[in-house]
Amino acid sequence: MVSHNNAVPQSKWKKDWTDRVKLFFNQPAKAKKRAETRLAKALKVFPRPTESLRPVVRLNSKRYNRKSALGRGFSIEELKQAGIPVQFARTVGISVDLRRRNLSEERLQENVQRLKEYKERLVLFPRTKGKFKKGPIADTQEKVDVTSQVKGTVLPIKVAAPTVEVREITKEQQEFSAYKAVKKARKAIKQYRYLQSKKAKAKKGGAAPQGQSQQE
Repeated sequence: MVSHNNAVPQSKWKKDWTDRVKLFFNQPAKAKKRAETRLAKALKVFPRPTESLRPVVRLNSKRYNRKSALGRGFSIEELKQAGIPVQFARTVGISVDLRRRNLSEERLQENVQRLKEYKERLVLFPRTKGKFKKGPIADTQEKVDVTSQVKGTVLPIKVAAPTVEVREITKEQQEFSAYKAVKKARKAIKQYRYLQSKKAKAKKGGAAPQGQSQQE
């Protein structure tokens, strides 16, 4: 063994670190390539949105079931109540999940309203010029100049900001002492137990009748 700060004698270590270390010098180029791929996809589907509409669902387990997130697709019941056929929904940018079931009436109605809002905002162009189709969502007959495209999440989840109620502190609240209130409650419990035990002993032993002397 080597003592103190002396050099290691006859060190024959062969670490070969170049064989075990991987460097990502192509990271900037990969990021640029992903951006170009996203742009090419957006141009290919123009003027349609880059993503499809997805439902709002609750996360699994007791730990996360208070949080909302975007699900895989709308259920058949939700599409049925919104008046949109399953096959037609897939052609107008609505995700469909045939395996999903609705366990909450509140969540069902929320997603139905989400579909109805999407129907109101949706603009369908006829495939053949001058031939307008009438279906669940009729083709628009007005001239619309499309210059922008919806990129990212369609109808993102609206998170309500928490509100704080402000009120004046009364004189009674200022004079209130939590320590004294707890101490008084504990004392009342002890007194109650003492009085109950005293009453039970008196009932069990019985009281001497009045008017009789102790000596006969």
